[in-house]
Amino acid sequence: MLSLNSNQEQNGVINSAIVDNGKNAVGLMKKGTGTVTINGKNSYTGVTAIQFGGLTISKTGDISKSSKTEITSLGSLYVEGKAGDIINNGNVSVTGQTGYISNSGGKTQISSNGQVSSMVNNGHAVLTDNAKVTGTLVQQSGQLDLNDNASIDTLQATGDQHLDHIAGLDRNDGLFSQTRKDFVADQLKNATDPAAKGLLQAISNTLSGNTDNVLDELKKTNNLFTIGSNANVTINNLQGYGTAYLNDGSTMTLAGNNTNYGDAMFGSGRVKFTGQNATLVGTNFYSGGTEIISGANVTSGAHSLGSGTVAIDDNGSLSIHEDNISSFDNSFTGTGTFNKTGQGILTLNASVDDSGFKGQTNVQSGLLTVNNKLGGNTNVMTNAAISGTGTVNNLTLNKGSTLGVTLDGGNGKNAPTIQALHVTGKAAVNDATLGVSVQHLTGLALNKNYTTQALDFKTTGSGFNKTSFDTIFVKGKAVQDQNGLWNLDYRRYAAYNSWAKTANEYAVANALTHADNKGLSSPFMTALNNMAAGNDAGAQARGAYNALSGELNADAKTAMVNDSFFIQEAVINRLDCAGDQLRARTLDGKQQSHGYCNIDPNNPVTVWGTIYGQKGHNSGSNGSASLGQSSIGWIMGADTQLEGNWRLGGMLSYGRDWFDAKAGRSSSAHSNTATVGAYLGNAWRVGGLIPDAALTFKGGVSYSWNMIDTHRQVNFSDYSGNLSSRNRSGTGQIFAETGYRMAFNEGATIPLEVEPFARMTYVNYGQDSYREHGEDAALRIKGQNSSIGFSTMGIKLASSFSLGKVMVSPHLETAYRRAFGRTNAHIREGFINANNGYDVTVWGTGLSVDTAQINTGFGMRLTDKFDVNVDYIGQYGSSQSSTGGSGSIHYRF
Repeated sequence: MLSLNSNQEQNGVINSAIVDNGKNAVGLMKKGTGTVTINGKNSYTGVTAIQFGGLTISKTGDISKSSKTEITSLGSLYVEGKAGDIINNGNVSVTGQTGYISNSGGKTQISSNGQVSSMVNNGHAVLTDNAKVTGTLVQQSGQLDLNDNASIDTLQATGDQHLDHIAGLDRNDGLFSQTRKDFVADQLKNATDPAAKGLLQAISNTLSGNTDNVLDELKKTNNLFTIGSNANVTINNLQGYGTAYLNDGSTMTLAGNNTNYGDAMFGSGRVKFTGQNATLVGTNFYSGGTEIISGANVTSGAHSLGSGTVAIDDNGSLSIHEDNISSFDNSFTGTGTFNKTGQGILTLNASVDDSGFKGQTNVQSGLLTVNNKLGGNTNVMTNAAISGTGTVNNLTLNKGSTLGVTLDGGNGKNAPTIQALHVTGKAAVNDATLGVSVQHLTGLALNKNYTTQALDFKTTGSGFNKTSFDTIFVKGKAVQDQNGLWNLDYRRYAAYNSWAKTANEYAVANALTHADNKGLSSPFMTALNNMAAGNDAGAQARGAYNALSGELNADAKTAMVNDSFFIQEAVINRLDCAGDQLRARTLDGKQQSHGYCNIDPNNPVTVWGTIYGQKGHNSGSNGSASLGQSSIGWIMGADTQLEGNWRLGGMLSYGRDWFDAKAGRSSSAHSNTATVGAYLGNAWRVGGLIPDAALTFKGGVSYSWNMIDTHRQVNFSDYSGNLSSRNRSGTGQIFAETGYRMAFNEGATIPLEVEPFARMTYVNYGQDSYREHGEDAALRIKGQNSSIGFSTMGIKLASSFSLGKVMVSPHLETAYRRAFGRTNAHIREGFINANNGYDVTVWGTGLSVDTAQINTGFGMRLTDKFDVNVDYIGQYGSSQSSTGGSGSIHYRF
């Protein structure tokens, strides 16, 4: 290898070519701090290594494509001529031509008509002044700046979609879970990941009009490409998932036929489509507008085209695909084609006037709602629908399509009205359906007949083939009068609470009545009001009420109190064992330094531990569904012997619970629970029935932090929504037990110990207020604090005997437990969108009042160093059954 050592004072020039002799791969190493210029055409195939200083390949210089150039953090390469592949950890400037560039950690600038065949960027790359990447540029991390007339064949952004998950965003369909500004503000409160927080803050700033710091926040996401001010950048194919910022006056032209981009674009620049089959999903925030030129076609989500005007040129097309419910907030102009696709509902924003659009609108599937003016011609295809209160120019309803009108009860203040489209041109109807939906149900008097004009325009063609409607609340039919106009005859025959049977159903029905009276017209209300009457309208309504009730939020109390029982049992079991001569004795029947209970008089502190698990079921009450629960966790503690035979200890625990509401509620939750506690025990020899009988005392206190995540699916009629929440609660308990312990036949082969006992437990459950996130049926839940008491009476038996060389210590505890206080489970809730506070009292599955308990198991001392303990724990009550157990293995080194 040829080594160059030019220094800062003496730069070097190589005018002759370095030639590979065919036997060895000749290379070039640049070591000095100065700059060396290569003027010749070189054919060597070894590595060009730049450790220090700079290496310039002049316009006449040429390094073989077979030579790879490697640049350290202290080196620089200036390519004015030609070079092969480059691995850059320093600085590269390209005004000539290179092969592949891996910009690992440095800076690469391509300018002055410079060309690179392909690139992977993990640092900072800049393209300016007609710079070009003729192949694929993979943007993995760092920042890519595109300026002037830079162009890229394919920009592949490989941002991590998990970032959106961390930030709590779901932008795959161009939607947020609720009002965007409010949702982002909520997510920001709990964001800790720097990249997620940067993304959320950039969105928040954009939505609030505070755009000055957006770019700085986006840099924190570590995967960003920017379009410079007034730049006109061309990218044939934009693909992948990343973040973009379009500066003032900039235009990003997407000219290829395979663009498919899924993440957010910010800034005040614009996007221009000249290629075909381009797809944008996710929510974009650029405000400079969108142009779709002749021959281009674009498919996007409802919020994927920023906030500016969308111009659709002649023979250009835009398809908004919507499978859920959303609004299209852009105005659009031009003479091209606008398509509504997807099975969901797309609303053209009422504040946007689209009368300047002169092209063709095709409603291919789902529902398009027009609430302002839509120009051009509108064609509704088979199995698609159109509705709204706005105006369309010319309307064609094909066979099997639907024209939707809304019957508005008027909130009880005015006479019912019909909200329907207006047609300024021709209305051709060919075997279509006139679909009626009901809004503000409570404005309609029960069992009163109404007639209201439905359509104010005449129709041509074969007309409507279906005009009647029958919901669980209203029945009616549209009739054409002698003037060719359509009237609607209808009657409300049921109220919300007409169908309710349980306390929860009545609570939800009454809340819906209040919300409807106040004018709430959220999608879940619309779906409920227009639920088609089946064979059992009451069952349909009650199913919807129970789905909306969110009773799982009340179930959390029962689940967490049930779980606290295992902490209590573990501590009592530990104190039983530590003070029990039979369960602690060893093979020869004497108290030794070790034993089943791991008591070592030679050590001041004894450490113990156990794992537990259970699966149970609580029956429903007050109309609530039953509750299924399972849990698993570990408990460990340490204790010591004090004067007066007192044993004092502390414990900590971690567990995970899963619980779910049955009966089709589609509700589940899990909790991560951390617990700390302390305990104390003693026994006093008091005699009585037998000389060595002892009075025992065992007590403890614990507090659990429950981090609960809930998930609900609300499905009824054509409504489907996913709701979730994250909340925190705490479960504190104090318990004390006293017993009378008697040992019989202590010197015999199989002795017996009997202990009648009584235990009192006080449990306090406290939960913070929280809210659900998700669809419009989300609830806010009021915090609660409730106290429960338990009295337990029973008997304990224990023994100890040998099986060969194995010592076995069986034990049995049977008891009756009575619960008192607030054993029921209820919560105060309210629909967030209704703004009615906490007007819904929902009952969940309560605690079992009367319960039989059993705790039985055995310990086995298998060797002098190896002990095993296994317990079965069961609870069987008036409304609860659960089976579980705990176990531990001790090995002494």
